[in-house]
Amino acid sequence: MSSFLDLNVSSPSRSQCVNSPGSGAMRTIIIVVSILIIQNVFTTPILAGNRVFRSHKRIVGGTPAEKDAWPWMLGLVKNEHSGPLCGAALIHPKWAITAAHCMESDTGGVVSTNTFKIVSGIVDFTEDYQDHMHKIKRIISHPHYDSQLIDNDIALLEMTSPLHEIPPLDIYSGEVSNFTGTVLGWGNIVNSDPKDPYNPDYSAEFSDQLLQVSLPIMPQDICIESSSYLITDNMFCAGYSQGGKDACEGDSGGPFVIFDDGHWQLAGIVSWGEGCAWPGYYGFFTRVPNYHDFIAAYIYWGPYDQTDINQNGITDLKDVMFLLDYLTEKKPLIY
Repeated sequence: MSSFLDLNVSSPSRSQCVNSPGSGAMRTIIIVVSILIIQNVFTTPILAGNRVFRSHKRIVGGTPAEKDAWPWMLGLVKNEHSGPLCGAALIHPKWAITAAHCMESDTGGVVSTNTFKIVSGIVDFTEDYQDHMHKIKRIISHPHYDSQLIDNDIALLEMTSPLHEIPPLDIYSGEVSNFTGTVLGWGNIVNSDPKDPYNPDYSAEFSDQLLQVSLPIMPQDICIESSSYLITDNMFCAGYSQGGKDACEGDSGGPFVIFDDGHWQLAGIVSWGEGCAWPGYYGFFTRVPNYHDFIAAYIYWGPYDQTDINQNGITDLKDVMFLLDYLTEKKPLIY
């Protein structure tokens, strides 16, 4: 789940400091600023967006996913020659869900719709996937996404054309606890020490093959105790106290799914972590059930005709019954 924060600090040259007025004060300022920067670098939570290079090895502690086992799994690429920078999941024929930080531009806004393409139906990215690429029509990052806290880390991607041939992933609507879920992604497969993120001997390696790993959801108090950062109710953590299994850099935006009521459902989105698969640390995920209203507001109550809720080309009794179920029982608005 990681993208490293690079800080470039330009220090005054020796000629600028020696025999200049206030040089002692300047040296003091430089030392204090350097200490603060080092503290920030070595304690900053790690997002999962950037890639270094790719390999055929496995996600940290995971196994290769079988073809067609997870049909709603999507990758986000910049072009037909790049591997996926983030993951996503199809939750509706025209909509995908991912992490908001995957859609964040260098200036802090939202990237343009032509920055990424959505890739569907691909497990191995060594294959030609040009015919599996789909354009993005609209990006909806959560209006309260906080890039400092990494809170409300969720975004919706509307595609220009629906994918009717792929069954969408259901949204889980219950309490996210006491489950062991599965995380999917093409991310980094090498565990990393959160206290030494810039170890010169460390090299991230990324997988061309879609990988999966099973992780138990931890009690929220353990999640809070394990991290020095503010943990909100919009997050949950998963993993093992001994480490060894985790999502990592490049897995951001990918789904954390649980098997409940006879089928797989989306409970979380890969968000952030401190290191990868390190003992005493856990991966953190966006708690998706908290965002049913956000999802419904854009997917179903948009400014255009939404009477065809499942977007199969017709408005029929299925659409009416589904809407009644939602209004009377507050069922998830995912068809």
